[in-house]
Amino acid sequence: MNTLLEAYNGGGTMTLTDSKFYMPVLAAAFVLLIAAANLANLLLSRMTSRSRESAIRTALGASRARQFCQVLTESLLLAACGGALGVVFAAWTIQLLAGASTLDIPRLAEVRLDFGVLAFDGPSQFVTDMQISKRFRVWKQAGVRVRADILNLFNTVNFYVVDDDINSSTFGRITDTTTNPRVVQLQVKMDF
Repeated sequence: MNTLLEAYNGGGTMTLTDSKFYMPVLAAAFVLLIAAANLANLLLSRMTSRSRESAIRTALGASRARQFCQVLTESLLLAACGGALGVVFAAWTIQLLAGASTLDIPRLAEVRLDFGVLAFDGPSQFVTDMQISKRFRVWKQAGVRVRADILNLFNTVNFYVVDDDINSSTFGRITDTTTNPRVVQLQVKMDF
């Protein structure tokens, strides 16, 4: 009688703790971290360089809400394009790995991109945070800064991964979420 892991591996000796599984994941996570840092730096430098454009738009009569909507639209378009490119890259990588017959990974030919899971899990990974800040001058150089941080603005539920512990009573179930419910933090600071 074989265990479920042996049946999954095709009778091989590879276990889920082998570095063959974790090293590519760690490498991909590191590359993703570098890409996210570069994108954040790019957006920050773009916003800094657009301060003149924002001043001109304000002088021509554009409201702050209109400018906010423009920046939000650009950011959402950039995020949607990045997500679409990520799906295309994932499909291309799966085809590349499946075509490489020299890799000793069991059941590699059965690996595919499941669009049903992607449709269920993909949109749930969006969390919107918002920060509003305003400084009021009280007297000469002194002022009061009021700030509101809203974490998970739309109260989106992000499900945790499926429990993959074979010996657990919750095997194959999602039992937790990865994000907290909406959190509102208020801060008042005196500047002088």
